Amino acid sequence: MQPKPLGAFFQSNDALAHLQEHASRLIRLQRAYEEFAPAHLAQSSWIANLKAGVIVIHAVNGAVATKLNQLTPRFIDEFLNRGVDLTGIEVRLQVTPLHTAAPQYAPRALSAGARQALARLEDTLPAGSALRRIVAGFKSSGNG
Repeated sequence: MQPKPLGAFFQSNDALAHLQEHASRLIRLQRAYEEFAPAHLAQSSWIANLKAGVIVIHAVNGAVATKLNQLTPRFIDEFLNRGVDLTGIEVRLQVTPLHTAAPQYAPRALSAGARQALARLEDTLPAGSALRRIVAGFKSSGNG
């Protein structure tokens, strides 16, 4: 059996053909948006959908969303001038979580001088105090 091109697969089913057409429309809208939107805003937002004549733009934070809301009348004109049939623009906040790993620190041994300083500090603190227990823990663990 001969493999079919991916485009032929999408055209073989009405639902898939509709999906491909919608995705192509969103790509064209995104490209147009990147042409006229200020660069710093275009980098922090994107065209998410076009539904019932309303373009949905997702913004990465509240400041970007606020500025986009201020610019929607201008954006509507820009899209209309490019032949896009729309009734409005909706800006939504779409915060993406940052997946930054916590820095890994290797414990370092305390020097003899540091241990002595902690011992002197421990002796000046009231017996049974929380700070005295913390100092004693640092001193006995040898890490700092």
